[in-house]
Amino acid sequence: MSELEGLVLKNYNGYYYVQVANAVFTCKVKGKMKQNRFSLATGDRVLLEPGEKGEGMIKKVLPRKNFL
Repeated sequence: MSELEGLVLKNYNGYYYVQVANAVFTCKVKGKMKQNRFSLATGDRVLLEPGEKGEGMIKKVLPRKNFL
């Protein structure tokens, strides 16, 4: 499948809720990213691989513009 770019809305118990256009996907982090240290916060832009029933896998975190 193709990758989609989205915005992380919230993080809850290891699930990330990512908005893409007018849809919200419930995502987990891909295994390769877990092996490396990663920082993922609300407001970050990510690339995700959509799955079935509004679920997906986050494949990459795009460069951050700012962080509080």
